[in-house]
Amino acid sequence: MKGGGLLGNGIADIFGFDFNKYIKYLKRNFRSLSEYEAEDIIQQTALKFIYKGNDLNAIDHLSAYIYRSLSNTAKDYFKKQSKEVLTNDFETRRVAQTQDYLLDSEMKQVVKKAIHDLDQKSKYVFVESVIKERSYKEISEETGEPIGTLLSRKSRAVKKLKRILDDYING
Repeated sequence: MKGGGLLGNGIADIFGFDFNKYIKYLKRNFRSLSEYEAEDIIQQTALKFIYKGNDLNAIDHLSAYIYRSLSNTAKDYFKKQSKEVLTNDFETRRVAQTQDYLLDSEMKQVVKKAIHDLDQKSKYVFVESVIKERSYKEISEETGEPIGTLLSRKSRAVKKLKRILDDYING
């Protein structure tokens, strides 16, 4: 939609004119939204247009642009909501984080030792393919080993690591 003088009052006109249509769109695509939340999202989106000083004249497909903006604002709203739910109980979260840190730290030590205890060739293939995310073709070209051999070494390494980690977890 190209035309003159849409900034400022034009944004209010655009969002006001199709306000009910935007509410229906949001509620249809984000079923858990209440009407109040949908209205909030529309207002936030309109404010973003105003604050950014978007030149609506430069937007070729204004309607599609608005719907995409509404959708993005709704997604941001849900992300914010989930973060608030996750952080409501600070003490529980802090204790859980401390426990997770200790377990994570201990687990890292177990994994490092397990990897260190692998035979040299299996360790090399495992580290290069899993940790450094190199392809078997690259590793094969570097080492001169066939890809099947590399896969076999990685498989042995994974089995040994799994056995060590299972013993650690189970006790």
